[in-house]
Amino acid sequence: MEKRKNGKIELIRFIFTMFIVFYHCQRHYLKGVVYAGHFTFFARGYIGVEFFFLVTGFFMARTAYKYGSKLPQTAGAEPGAASGLGRETASFVWRKMKAILPYHFSAFGIILAVTAIYERQSVGEVIKTIFNSVPGLLLFSKTGFNFGNLNRVEWYLIAMIFTLMILYPLCRKYYSMYVYVIAPMGGMFILGYLTTNFGSLVGGGASTWNGAVYTCMLRALAEISLGASCFEFARRLQEISLTKRQKLFLTAAENGCYLFSFLFVISNLDAKYSIYALLALFLAVGLTLSGVTHGSRMFDNRVCYFLGSSSLIVYLSQVLPLDMVKALFPDSSGYGKTLIMVLLTLANAVLCSFVVKAFRAVYRKYRSGR
Repeated sequence: MEKRKNGKIELIRFIFTMFIVFYHCQRHYLKGVVYAGHFTFFARGYIGVEFFFLVTGFFMARTAYKYGSKLPQTAGAEPGAASGLGRETASFVWRKMKAILPYHFSAFGIILAVTAIYERQSVGEVIKTIFNSVPGLLLFSKTGFNFGNLNRVEWYLIAMIFTLMILYPLCRKYYSMYVYVIAPMGGMFILGYLTTNFGSLVGGGASTWNGAVYTCMLRALAEISLGASCFEFARRLQEISLTKRQKLFLTAAENGCYLFSFLFVISNLDAKYSIYALLALFLAVGLTLSGVTHGSRMFDNRVCYFLGSSSLIVYLSQVLPLDMVKALFPDSSGYGKTLIMVLLTLANAVLCSFVVKAFRAVYRKYRSGR
């Protein structure tokens, strides 16, 4: 399967990032607003997280399959059984973290500085904030050390990293058993547990503790697992010789599934039906990344690639504007607050990116002068 970026997925990555931003605006500024009895202002925008977890699982399985298929196999052996799997897993996750950490630290630093100035915090208060934020800064707060984190949306990154550490070696060593049995069955079982006990896939929210674990960790475990099965679905689909009519049908199905998930995001449907949107995204992502459908090539351009690469920065930049607008514009309308918040989020994303580039330039200069 091709390793180059898929422009359509990159564009949809950005779209779902904005859905998440709008969802948080809805919760803070426009909660309870319903249009024509059936539609809301992105009240189900959290589905963007499901998309990201699916895509993460997809690429995790692709990497596991690629490395496993390169190994010499004995008769009856699972592809991927290898020595040094622990080191390989750590290396795989570290590559993910290296792409995340600069923006993670930059976003935290901006929030810390602005909050300290706006609230006129003393040095002692700033130190206390940093001290309580250590588990979040080091990305382990959702393992049970949730002492407080200025950038609340980073729970997603923490859940993703810990889940990859658990699932990658399992997928790598027992690929077939994992993608065909453990991932789909285990994933659906966990999602059923979350829906039955908490009303939706969200599991009560990122700060909900079920007595043993934060439910957001279970959400990540289930959906990244389903993403791994999504990769196998796409891989097997590539092996089938399809007629033009079949490809047209699959293209219609792909776009129909995306449309359904987009409509669900703005719908007033009960949150328990989130599973339908997730399953639609499972099919849509698998079809898009399989490369068997029509129309994807038009998205392979710099604009879509740029938007996709900007998604993480925008996601990490939303908390500060969200809180600032609520504090500074209490009398503005919900829509006015939303507009200001979105503009400030994009501006904050630019600032975050600039800080990262500046530090990288200083670091390169330091390295070259050694």
